Amino acid sequence: MKSPGSCWHIVDIPANSDTKKLTIKIIPVYQGYYGNPVHLFLGTRGDCILKILSQSLGILILSCGVLFLGFLSLVLYIAVIRKKQEDFSEEKIAAAGITKKFQNVDLEECVEEIAEYIRQAYCASRSV
Repeated sequence: MKSPGSCWHIVDIPANSDTKKLTIKIIPVYQGYYGNPVHLFLGTRGDCILKILSQSLGILILSCGVLFLGFLSLVLYIAVIRKKQEDFSEEKIAAAGITKKFQNVDLEECVEEIAEYIRQAYCASRSV
């Protein structure tokens, strides 16, 4: 079984405990977690935190990269959606020479109206 994440416990040992015996018992919370490697670091609190950060640096950089790419994708998606909305604005449709709006519920009727509109526009351009 895999751990749900990394577990760190930084324990301060009293200064006057030089001659005393220290026993460390590691009891996993999860049943299937027995047998996984355990790492102990000795040093000051700052040394221990630096060691933990240096071990997790690769994962941290990868996570930040994925987060950045996700944010960039979201920004690009929003930019594309806005561009598409601008491309089909009423001003641009009118500038393209399309003056009639096709708003019908029946698809066949709408297709017939569009075909008729195209025929009329084609005939008008041939007569000019």
